[in-house]
Amino acid sequence: MPNNFHILIDRHVLGNKAYNLTKMKIAGLPIPEGFVILFNETPSIKEIINWYNTYIVKGSVSVRSSSNKEDGETKSGAGFYKTKLNIPLQRIQIAIKIVRQQADKEGKIPVIIQQYIHAMLSGVAYSINPKNGMDDIYMEYGHGPCDDVVAGRIIPKSLVVKKNEVCHHKEIPHKLVEYIIQLELLFGMPVDVEWCIDHSGKIWILQCRPITVIPSQCYQYA
Repeated sequence: MPNNFHILIDRHVLGNKAYNLTKMKIAGLPIPEGFVILFNETPSIKEIINWYNTYIVKGSVSVRSSSNKEDGETKSGAGFYKTKLNIPLQRIQIAIKIVRQQADKEGKIPVIIQQYIHAMLSGVAYSINPKNGMDDIYMEYGHGPCDDVVAGRIIPKSLVVKKNEVCHHKEIPHKLVEYIIQLELLFGMPVDVEWCIDHSGKIWILQCRPITVIPSQCYQYA
């Protein structure tokens, strides 16, 4: 059976993205359910259906790469690897092939299959303000899927939140701020977090990576 974010095995086996998701899941953070197909696994459609029914149960999925060259502590690799979103069960196997073909020069890479969250609001949060290096949370967000914000398909709203103050913003719950602070402590460094809020109001952490370029102005991480 594949890893379903409950056992933290070697980073080089899981790939950085899946390693980070597993770390968050074990810490009790709200990440979408799913599993990791390891680099040496080429599952049949029957196996994929079985794993889907075991770990996800219903709905469409996100299919993401988990290369050791992305989402690391020294290099993010953001935007260089394919992600397939809102994929129905019958097309998961094809999506896996597409994601792996794009990274063909590396050989086979781990692939993450996760429940796709239909977002009401989503965005990116930084646990350090990338504009000035201050120790504040900076967010860019908008209505709809997080991919629209990340890919620049919409003009996002922005918000700066002090870590030691309660967030009273009408669209951003304070619980999200608490999760960002928890993630920075978990990873031991400033982080870049993709998040969303579904139509029931539940917050989901979609992925988290260390911030690899930190503005030098007035910031030192203890």
